[in-house]
Amino acid sequence: MIRIEIAHIEAAKSDHIVLSQLFERFWDPVFRYLIQKTADVDRAKDLTQETFLKAYRNFSKFRPQNEFSFVAWLYRIATNEANQHFRFLSRHPELHTNNEQLENILQDELRIAKNEFKKYDAFLEIHKYLKKLRSRYQTVLTLHYFEEFSFEEIADILMKNPNTIRTWHRRAIKNLQRLMEKP
Repeated sequence: MIRIEIAHIEAAKSDHIVLSQLFERFWDPVFRYLIQKTADVDRAKDLTQETFLKAYRNFSKFRPQNEFSFVAWLYRIATNEANQHFRFLSRHPELHTNNEQLENILQDELRIAKNEFKKYDAFLEIHKYLKKLRSRYQTVLTLHYFEEFSFEEIADILMKNPNTIRTWHRRAIKNLQRLMEKP
């Protein structure tokens, strides 16, 4: 996991070039995370832009507490943006994209994407089951398995107790297994 020195974060508060470099380091990981959350490249691009726009607007208020807090802060913003997006879609079902069309678009985009997306091919297979899980379970599984965050790091991102994250993880795995076993 990428960790940022607190001094580097503080330097970014007064130097826009350092801030830009800091954001560049995390653009792709946050984008990948949001692709996994949405299964839609265009939505993930929009949500990534919104994430970094909010981070930029609020960066002067950010107070680093440790080397991981900046990463946790960015992923918390990204998670909130994705959750807000899904709440909006649940209130406006007419805006949902046709699933078959979405699958085709996603497949085309992923073939063109960078080599680092190759490890997410398995994700496409299980995404149909993941999207049936509660949002918090989706988030924990995505952050743990695809972004390779520890339970403690996920707890920082979601502002929860690590034991809560472990419990959610166990429940998510059980629910996912149940879903995958159904004919």
